[in-house]
Amino acid sequence: MRISRRSRMWLALGGVVCGLVASSLAYLAWRGSRTPNPSFVSEAEYHRALSEVRSPELGRRRTALMTLAFSANPESRSPLELALREKDVEMRRIAALGLGLLSDPKSIAALGQALHDPDPAVAVDAAWGLGRLPERRGHDALERAFTHGRPAERILGEALVFGLARAGSPKAASAILRGQLEQEAAWAKDPAFSLV
Repeated sequence: MRISRRSRMWLALGGVVCGLVASSLAYLAWRGSRTPNPSFVSEAEYHRALSEVRSPELGRRRTALMTLAFSANPESRSPLELALREKDVEMRRIAALGLGLLSDPKSIAALGQALHDPDPAVAVDAAWGLGRLPERRGHDALERAFTHGRPAERILGEALVFGLARAGSPKAASAILRGQLEQEAAWAKDPAFSLV
């Protein structure tokens, strides 16, 4: 089944919206709690998810990975990074989202590699996660991906720019301006965005 370019764009936009919603929920939970790293998952659920993430059944693995993603436990970084190598796109998306929610600088390399995932939705979630990190290396990975990435994928470009701006990187202003100019030039050539 072939998915049109416009449908892929809407799917990727849905991924960005889901990421923003998850980020907002995590922030609100953190703001209302006394702990610096909120957890939506009990200790028992976390340990059960650690054992089920290796299950041969895909549905169980996805559910377990989602539990690990929202656990806010730094020990879940390793299974989440492993899940970025899965064949299943949803597993990779959940892993990128979870690494972004962890905001662990040790995840920069894995999220940087996920920026080049063949599926744009995974790359968008990785860009969102890198934008959450205060580390300069994360900003540099976003800038490299934006400069040398896949400019034809508009949603990914916007996610990269959003990540740079959110990180407060000084490179964000030039990337935003350059990206805007490139996107306007691409839109002018693209018949899908013509007004006629």
